[in-house]
Amino acid sequence: MNDVAGPFANSRNAYVLNLIGPVASDRVLNVGIGNVPEIEMALEPRVRECWTLDADRRKLAFASRFLDKTRLVCADLLQPPLPDGHFTKVVMLEVLEHLKDDAGALARVHDLMCEGGTLVLSVPNRHPLHVLNPIMYLQHERHYSNAGLAALLERSGFAIRHLNVVEDWRLLANLYLHLVRKFVLHRTGPFEVFTRRGNRTYSRLNRRGLDIVVQAVRR
Repeated sequence: MNDVAGPFANSRNAYVLNLIGPVASDRVLNVGIGNVPEIEMALEPRVRECWTLDADRRKLAFASRFLDKTRLVCADLLQPPLPDGHFTKVVMLEVLEHLKDDAGALARVHDLMCEGGTLVLSVPNRHPLHVLNPIMYLQHERHYSNAGLAALLERSGFAIRHLNVVEDWRLLANLYLHLVRKFVLHRTGPFEVFTRRGNRTYSRLNRRGLDIVVQAVRR
């Protein structure tokens, strides 16, 4: 399992973009839309095609305010109306743990990608601190170990090129601040008070962390 050259960065978004390695000819699919589609916003001017797939129509409609040329598709990943073998890069950040059939989802992603295409994936690590993560009990089907995720990707037809564990307790601190602001104060806005120190985990390889980030190649 070899490192890619120079993926490390001083923030999560920069690190993910380094792993994607966008070029002008790329056709990129992002699975799962964020509240603010920062990855798509960064990719749009740098790639030939940028697509985003999500089953939540309201989130896609909100995200469309920030995007110029990203194609937004409201559909389930297991049956997406997308062309097989079309995408050179696929991005799945904090998605796989929400799906009941993670192996089926990866098999479908494999079909959507061209041979030699790049998959950038992040999932929660099976870390003891996640016992304090309320989202684990409310929304997640599972968390992953490094070895378990690697075996799943291998069975699904991917070869891992880079694997790292990132984030620390500050990720949960930010989550609780977000939940208090949203459900107690009924307010929205930036809440990532501890982001600066958490971002340091993206500048190096780590032995422990709350999230696993992988770059893999479709065989």
